[in-house]
Amino acid sequence: MFRIDCIPLSKGLKIDSLSYFSAKALAPGTLVSVPARNRKLPALVTSATLLVESKLSLKEASFTMKKLGAVKSEMLYFEETLQTAETIASYYLGTLGTILPFFTPRIVLAEGHHAELFSLIKKNYKERFTLQAEEEDRLLEYRGLIRERFAKGESVFILFPTIESARHFKESLSRGIEKYTYLFESSLTPKQFKQKWSESLSLPHPVLIIGTPLYLTIPRRDIGLFIIEQEASRYYKLPTTPFPDARVFAETLAKNYGAQCILSDLVLRVETRLKEEQGEYIALSSSKMRLSPAIGTILVDMKKESSGEQKEFNIIGPELKTLLTEAYETNGRTLLLTTRKGLSPITLCKDCGTLVRCNHCKSPMVLHGGQGEGHFLCHHCGERRSAAERCVMCDNWNLVPLGVGIERVKEELKQFREEKSLFILTADTVKNAKEAREIVNQFFKAPQGILLTTEYGLAYLERRVEFSAVVSLDSLFALPDFKIQERVYHLLEAVRSSAKFKTIIQTRASSFTLFTHAVRGDTLSFYKEELAEREFFKWPPATTVIKVSIEGKKESVALLMQKVLEKVAPFELEVFPAFVPSSTLWSPRKATREQRFTLHGLLRLPKGGWVEETLKAKLLSLPPEVILEVDPESIL
Repeated sequence: MFRIDCIPLSKGLKIDSLSYFSAKALAPGTLVSVPARNRKLPALVTSATLLVESKLSLKEASFTMKKLGAVKSEMLYFEETLQTAETIASYYLGTLGTILPFFTPRIVLAEGHHAELFSLIKKNYKERFTLQAEEEDRLLEYRGLIRERFAKGESVFILFPTIESARHFKESLSRGIEKYTYLFESSLTPKQFKQKWSESLSLPHPVLIIGTPLYLTIPRRDIGLFIIEQEASRYYKLPTTPFPDARVFAETLAKNYGAQCILSDLVLRVETRLKEEQGEYIALSSSKMRLSPAIGTILVDMKKESSGEQKEFNIIGPELKTLLTEAYETNGRTLLLTTRKGLSPITLCKDCGTLVRCNHCKSPMVLHGGQGEGHFLCHHCGERRSAAERCVMCDNWNLVPLGVGIERVKEELKQFREEKSLFILTADTVKNAKEAREIVNQFFKAPQGILLTTEYGLAYLERRVEFSAVVSLDSLFALPDFKIQERVYHLLEAVRSSAKFKTIIQTRASSFTLFTHAVRGDTLSFYKEELAEREFFKWPPATTVIKVSIEGKKESVALLMQKVLEKVAPFELEVFPAFVPSSTLWSPRKATREQRFTLHGLLRLPKGGWVEETLKAKLLSLPPEVILEVDPESIL
């Protein structure tokens, strides 16, 4: 009889190790099923010890050892993959068991690989590269790299943040090598997945693997190159604790495999450009410091468009109207971007200036249209109520909608364009990705079509349009986020690069130099200015930030945050309320709404100062109600 120690593989189970008994010894790395918390969980064997040898420790144990479940696979991961997961777990304050499920398909954790595995063929590459270029140039570079690696007998893994972008690139990259290309996506049935997974592992010929972070741990033994495509995407930062970054996992995995790694995008992150400047990365010869501008990119200051004693708030300026007329006359298609849903993102009382807020979480209510009277909707907690209301402060009817929402833009467009040529794409107008793709397909089939979308819709735009425009994104500047200017700049460049001929950028904040840099495609100037500002205010990449968050009743949250302050001393924790500090959430247990309050705290460490073992031990000793996030994408 043997004692089997293993690590449960579950995102929400923060337990380093569990012990069970088994009639036979199992090798470390074996995938097994174990009983835990009234359910079966996948687990990874770490050691097997004769019960005679561990008899004393068993007598002293405060628990009864259970029988081990079924053996699923004799080998699940390469040793180098486990080393990568341990490094990531240490950095992001997680465990091996909470990290690996982010990068391993659920069906593999449940059943194993269904294929014979061999040890990794470790490479000896040291370099890491960057590639900043338009999509067509990146695709051209990838095709050459794939041919080169196949000639060397090496496979290639191209990582994407979303399945939509992976599908889009697969069509271009698989030409001529279709039988050696594998795209892994969630729409595959279990039978299809197991067949494709087994084939990709057993095929003697090198393969091209295209997938999202979930498939990074595929044990293909000959991978010699990892490409992190769209490396600036926010979707690489995974959304649940311990919030690992898939880009960091992929880079570390490539290093441990001895494989090369390329970080690539239309516009690279500030962090990536800094590492390139410091010599950690090498820019490929095809990389561009200045992006190619469209034939005509025009920046329009919408403040100057208002005229007369009673200044009119124009949504579509003369330049954009001219562009839409040209698109109509030439049967061209147009992409229009705005960043807010509804008719107007905020509504004010014109008499007393009171903002219309949610009754539950106090967020600004968004005005929506529709048949009959309009309604207010809270996009934070979901409260909905009629727009036929008075000011809560002065009881007057004089409520004025402000700002540019997508429904308001649609109403303006309908004045001079048939509604059948307008296509609206937001997260609210579609239920799933299939419906989003259908809208985009209809748009491209319609001559003179206009696609009006938010940032959500850009991922579904699989080819370029004739014209594009930014109707408004100035509301993003109101977000108190240290990465907001970089996010705006990326959006501007994405819209600009989507057009074959002309782009209009409307703004009432033309004094921000990032607009000038975007019109010129001058990424270098933007990078220098943004980095200087981050260094001055001590934001990443000049520092490493750890965010501490607590949510609950106001009194208990304040008390717990005070204990956290004392616990992490002498390290300084900057405490501040969330952007929406309180919310009312439905409690199924109590069948009522509960008021919730959120406090955040920031720890800023010198760059390279993390992992700091003393601070790490303090943070790991905090109660589970305290949520920790290293390198947060946002401090809100």
